[in-house]
Amino acid sequence: MNKKCFGCGSILQSINPSSIGYIPIKKADAIYCERCFRLLHYHELRMDLLPFTNQELLEQAKKLQKPVYYFLDLFQVSEEALAPFLEISQEKYLVLTKIDLIPKTISVDRLLKRIQNIYQIKDKIFAYTRKSEKLLLTILNHMRNFEACVLLGMTNAGKSSFLKEAISYCNHENCPALVSEMPNTTLSFLDWKVDHFHLTDAPGFSFQTKWDAEILLKSIPKHFMKPITMQMKKETILNFENVVFLSQNLDQNSITFYGNQEFLLEKKYKMEEKMEQEIQIKIPKKSDLVFPGIGFFSISKPCHIMIQSNFDLSYEIRPSLFGGCDD
Repeated sequence: MNKKCFGCGSILQSINPSSIGYIPIKKADAIYCERCFRLLHYHELRMDLLPFTNQELLEQAKKLQKPVYYFLDLFQVSEEALAPFLEISQEKYLVLTKIDLIPKTISVDRLLKRIQNIYQIKDKIFAYTRKSEKLLLTILNHMRNFEACVLLGMTNAGKSSFLKEAISYCNHENCPALVSEMPNTTLSFLDWKVDHFHLTDAPGFSFQTKWDAEILLKSIPKHFMKPITMQMKKETILNFENVVFLSQNLDQNSITFYGNQEFLLEKKYKMEEKMEQEIQIKIPKKSDLVFPGIGFFSISKPCHIMIQSNFDLSYEIRPSLFGGCDD
């Protein structure tokens, strides 16, 4: 049996039920492994680890020697998420997804230029959302310059969603590729024919901070994203999901969260327990505090921020992503 699962890309096997790619022997004609079948039909989430590291995934992609379209959720933009993209040596393009979730006052063109400036990106950037056929066609017409391309990017960035839309539009047929909000749905490389060229869908790169699986699932914005602004005082503490706590040293300051509105965000006036990690950061004027893979906080005034948590937390300070992008 050398068939691949159309959902995760694993080689189908009927030997070990606990290994990826398993299907019962009586279902030898299945196109999905048991894990992907249950995910598709019962929404049963199973958080499997990728069978290789981020660096090994990058090395496998390099061996293909095909142009790369690197997909990145707008709210995942960070140095960590862009690190694999910057390492790619072959021809490459950045595709920013979920553009439709940003506030209507934000100019998309200015936003793309700002991201290029902040992260020193010289490669072409495309904007994409499933809701815009125009943006889909812009990328497809660009891909038609090549015989084959590779879809890389962070986990849950929208690679498989784009693939389904592309095949549906070009081939006039439904694509059995599996789209899910579960991280690491795709576990291996899968090749697809689209029109007269081929696309290789690759597993997503993983963020290194060990957030709880429930928080990671909640981090994916599904609807129009309304920024949440909280007015902060010196004595107030911003509670994020009961796992990260932020405080600042000014009498008056505003902090705006850009990410999924389903997250718990509330103000407190005292800590109920002491956290293991305490980090103090100096924030320049109009900056973002980024938690890769989760979202970011835009802080309006220069201040000192105290971050408290019980685990090693990666973060980034950058110039405000939406600053200067308003129409």
